[in-house]
Amino acid sequence: MNYSVKYNGIELGDYIDILEGFTPFGGASWFPELLEIGCSLGGRFKTTRYGAKTIPMPFTVTGDTRESYDALSAALNVKEPKELIFEGLEDRVFYAIPSDDLDFDEFSCFGEGTINWVIPAGVSYSIKDTEALPNANGEIIIDYQG
Repeated sequence: MNYSVKYNGIELGDYIDILEGFTPFGGASWFPELLEIGCSLGGRFKTTRYGAKTIPMPFTVTGDTRESYDALSAALNVKEPKELIFEGLEDRVFYAIPSDDLDFDEFSCFGEGTINWVIPAGVSYSIKDTEALPNANGEIIIDYQG
């Protein structure tokens, strides 16, 4: 499957083929917090926070697997989360960092592995430009769709 994934401005599809069935969807872990009040039954809702999200991305490599592996390793060698943009979701960006190892297996001219993308914030961000225009009353209303 020729699926475009750009990480830190580098097209990873130049080195790997993302396996069919991969999806960047799936949510962060939600953690609702409740207040317990005295000896009453149940509790009262306080807030919800969410944790980091992990997106496993299985891939294959054909041809010169060593050259592709080296190029992929260089592209993933970062010290902090970088922009991750998936095909079909070009209106949003994840700030991700690869986790674990590539879990790469090589068989002659064929290799396969998995990149585990960790999204520390647990969410994506809109990269759409938002235009602010004054209305008839001179107020500025921003329709933010992030």
